[in-house]
Amino acid sequence: MRLLLDENVGSANWSRRLVQRGHDVVRAVDVGLQGVDDADLLEYVIGEARAIVTRDKARDESDDLVALWEKLSEPRPLVLLIYPGAVITAQDVARAIDNLTDAGIVENALCPVNQWKFHGP
Repeated sequence: MRLLLDENVGSANWSRRLVQRGHDVVRAVDVGLQGVDDADLLEYVIGEARAIVTRDKARDESDDLVALWEKLSEPRPLVLLIYPGAVITAQDVARAIDNLTDAGIVENALCPVNQWKFHGP
């Protein structure tokens, strides 16, 4: 899967591990997207046909990326959300992607990695 790792999850180690699992990975910091707003991130992933992996804001806060994503027309990019405080590894993200792919979910979805790392739908 083609992925963009948002700056809040995009360590070089994660990138290497996901590439080793066969994914095409870029990090926001490596493509000039460090510190940009969520609209610019979504524009990039749509233009590059990538899914985005990002750490969600606190559950009781409004999340700009999610609100913007919901306003997009289909097809919308796949968004893999990591909730605050969750201990998630690159292996967990890869497992979630495998489960999502097996379930046929590759776009038009907001998916919590925390759930999908364990099982499919």
